[in-house]
Amino acid sequence: MPTKRVEVIHIKELINHAFKELLLEKEFDRITVMDISSKAQINRATFYLHFKDKQELYTNYMEYFFYHVDIILHNIMSPTYVNKGLDEKCIINVLLFLL
Repeated sequence: MPTKRVEVIHIKELINHAFKELLLEKEFDRITVMDISSKAQINRATFYLHFKDKQELYTNYMEYFFYHVDIILHNIMSPTYVNKGLDEKCIINVLLFLL
C-alpha cells in the first residue's frame, strides 16, 4: 500500500502532466481548474487540496521547469561536459521533455 507521501506526489504529477498537456492545447487564461481536474482524472476538491488556484499551479510548474533548466545548463557549462558524450540534440530533447 502506498504511503500518503507517495500518493501526494502521484496526484501532483497527474495534475502537472494534465496542466502541461492543456498548455499545449490552449492559452493559460482559457484553462479552468475543471479542465485540469478532468484531464488529470481527479475531482476539483482534490485539486484544491494541493493548489490554491491555477495561478499557484502555474507558479509551481514554472519553478520546477526552471530548476531543471538550471541543472541542465550547469551540466553543459561543466568542464567535463564534452567527455559525457552529450550533444546539442540530446540537450534539445531534454528541454522539449521539460516543456
